This record gives sequence, structure tokens and C-alpha cells, in this order.
Amino acid sequence: MVSKEIVKKVTSQIAKKYPELSGVEPVVEERIAAPAEAVISALSRVDRKLVATLQKSRTVTKQKQVKMYVARFEKVVVTQRGDRIRKIVKVSFDRNGEILKTVVSK
Repeated sequence: MVSKEIVKKVTSQIAKKYPELSGVEPVVEERIAAPAEAVISALSRVDRKLVATLQKSRTVTKQKQVKMYVARFEKVVVTQRGDRIRKIVKVSFDRNGEILKTVVSK
């Protein structure tokens, strides 16, 4: 599993971008995924050595897998009209805490 320091790093980045989720502890899941081109492209900004290994292995086999993490932040917020809605932010990140993808509920 990912370290607490990495989760803290991701949590602080989310709190800056979405202040209404400040103080929310995320539920973190480990995911194993085959490296799609978009993932390899995102990882290239962070870990060039890993990307070189992935690209080399993709020529040999399409079964190479990458460990990623998904953090789910969830909180019920009150709108200006007084309605209560559930705000959900899902963040995919790598072992270094670099955010690869963010999905936000409306």
C-alpha cells in the first residue's frame, strides 16, 4: 500500500484545489492497470526510467502492469439554495504522489 506521506501530499493538493473538501480523509485503493498510452505519457513527466522500461516491455508483451492508486474524497455540502449534495472527487496518482487524473462529481 502507499505510504501515509504520499496520501498526505495528494490530500493537500486536493484541499488547495477543492477547499470544501479540506479535512476529508480519502479512501485509498490500490489498482493494477495495463499501461495505456495516456498513462505512459503522464508518467513520462515523473519517472522517465519507469517509462523507458514500460515502453520496452510493451514491445515484448502487452501484459505488463503498473501499480497505481485511487483516492476517493467524499463530503456532503450545502448549496447556496440550501440543498444538500454529495461532492465526490476521485484522484488517480502514482507511487510518488503525482496526480495523473482527477474526476469530480457535479
